Amino acid sequence: MGDTGKALKAIAESLKALSKEINSIATQFGKATKLQAKTIAKRKPVKKVTRVPRKTTPKKSAPTSKGSVSITDTVYGAIKNADSGITNASIIEKTGFTQKQIANVVLKLKKQGKIKSIGRGVFACA
Repeated sequence: MGDTGKALKAIAESLKALSKEINSIATQFGKATKLQAKTIAKRKPVKKVTRVPRKTTPKKSAPTSKGSVSITDTVYGAIKNADSGITNASIIEKTGFTQKQIANVVLKLKKQGKIKSIGRGVFACA
């Protein structure tokens, strides 16, 4: 039992040393968490920001008076005055509207049955 007894004593001493190291690490960790808790407690509370709703301005509509003529009426008048049909380019030239505006009005007039397509990009009254 001589050799085993010495081995057991050596193991016991190393376990005691290990437990002392673990205790010192645990106390250091405890101090660190206490410091973190103090710094968190010292922080100022975050203020909530209240947003002020934007003031909305009413949408402006196109001026409507008895003397004004709509885009649709202008384009329809240009097509109506053409003898044998009129092209998109000619409508743009006469009215001054954009290609997109002309395309929208022509589609609307076609659906209403007021004009018909003679050829590609050429329109006449129905």
